[in-house]
Parts: sequence; C-alpha cells; structure tokens
Amino acid sequence: MGKSLINIFIIVITLSSCHSVEKEMAVEAIIGRQKVVFPHPPSRIPVPHSVDAPVLGNGFTGIALSGHPEKQVYYIARNDFWRLKSSLNQSYPAVLGKLEIIIPEMKGASYLVEQNLYEAKTHSTFVKKEKLIQISSFVSAIEDMMVIQINYTGPGEIKGAVNLKLPGDEEFVDNPPADLIFPAITQEGSTTDGEYYISRAFEEDVDLPTKAACAFTVMDNHSNEFSLSGGTAAIVLLAFSSNFKSEDCLQTVIQQLKGFDPDNLPTLEMDHKEWWKQFWSKSYVDISDSIIEKQYSK
Repeated sequence: MGKSLINIFIIVITLSSCHSVEKEMAVEAIIGRQKVVFPHPPSRIPVPHSVDAPVLGNGFTGIALSGHPEKQVYYIARNDFWRLKSSLNQSYPAVLGKLEIIIPEMKGASYLVEQNLYEAKTHSTFVKKEKLIQISSFVSAIEDMMVIQINYTGPGEIKGAVNLKLPGDEEFVDNPPADLIFPAITQEGSTTDGEYYISRAFEEDVDLPTKAACAFTVMDNHSNEFSLSGGTAAIVLLAFSSNFKSEDCLQTVIQQLKGFDPDNLPTLEMDHKEWWKQFWSKSYVDISDSIIEKQYSK
C-alpha cells in the first residue's frame, strides 16, 4: 500500500511537471512570435503626449528610444518623479534626463529596431556598407538598472561616446498659461572611477518634494568613450533611484554602480528573463487571429 501511494505521488508530480513544461513552451511560442518593429527612427519625440518610439521600463523607470544610428537617445523618466503642487497647471510628470550613444561613423546607416516581448529586450541594428552595429538593451525587471550592450562587426576600429544629460530646451514646453516651466534643482558630473551622473529635484513651492537620479558607467572603462574592433562589445550599465526609494538617491545610484560585480551581469539578465517568463505565463492569450493576439500582447 505504501509503495502504491509513493508511485501515485511520483506519477502526479511527473504529469504536473510535464504540463508545466508544455505550458512554458506554448507561452514562449505564442509571445515569442510577437515583435514590435520600428523600420524608421521615431519622429514624434520629444513631445508632451504619446510618442511613436520604442519604450522600455520596469514600473519605476521608463525609457523612450529615439534618434538616428549615429546618435541614439534614451529619454529617462520615472513614475515617482513629478512636480507635485495642488494648483492649476503646476503638477506634472517630469523627464529626468537623456542618455546619448554617439557613433559618428554610422551616419547614413540603415535603421531597424525590434522589441522582443517575451524577453522584454530591445535590439537595434544599424548597417553601413561593411560596418554593423547591434545594440541590445533592457531595463531590469528586478533591479532599478538598465543594461545596454553595443556590438561591432566589421573592418578596422569604430569609436563612440556615451553622454548623460539633463533635459535641454527641446525637452521643455513653454506655453503659458497652459504649460508652465518651473525651476528645478539639478546636479551633474562624474567621479574619478568613471561613473557619470545627473539628478533633478523639485523642492521649492511644492506640496511634496521630489528628486530623481541616474548614473551610468561603461564597464571596464574609466571613460565615457569607447573604441571597438570587429567582434568586440562595450557594455553600458545604468542605475536609477528617487527620494521615495532612498534618502540620498544620487549617492545610491553612484554606489550601486561602484559595487556592481561584472560577473553578476549574466545573473541580472537571467533574473530579468525569468521575471518576464513568469509574467507571460499568467498574462497571455492564444487566439486564431494573429493581429488581435499581437495587439493584446502589446
């Protein structure tokens, strides 16, 4: 009797495991075929309404990707970074800043950006004659961080730079009385170890002070510049925070980069993929109409 119960238990576990594996494979097949494709650079960005650009995020940090192959721009915003004032037209979500990846030699290159929904990764492909730049990026679902990997395939060497900037004139809408500009307290700079940072805050004449910060580093590099030969890559690591998450959000993002072990990069990506795998296993539909199915997944 005891053996029979054990055998039944083993069979139930085996069947349950097989069903789970089959479900994972089905989900990956359904969501994996859904891609968002951008064959041309977005044109409606920056704008004070919805953009036509690829977007990435994790619930805290939101990224919108714009620009041409020679100058990719990642606009950075946060759900918890607003100007908060109980008065007409004085409360609004604010852009924190923008990250630029500049590769002058790729001017005039072909443009293609694809977003893999199952893994929540964005893949950019730029081709100019024999030179190929591929950029993969994701905002971690687990940590408030972002990883951008720049791969080069082709002859010779190609050079680039990464810049982190506060919003410029093109990111502001000055149209009183409907749209007003209020001064923000800002910081920007770099450390001797190669961490580049910005912060932006609304602390005066508000109901609730807000502050957000971002920092980046080019891994294994104390500079914001990089040089790639055929088959090599540069990895840009970003960290984000706000005064709602840490007492000193600027120091938090800087220290997070300083303390990051490059050997943990594969784990960061693996945990990100696992989170999204679990998400889609609870949030997918399988229908005969591929167009409707794609719209649901998006």
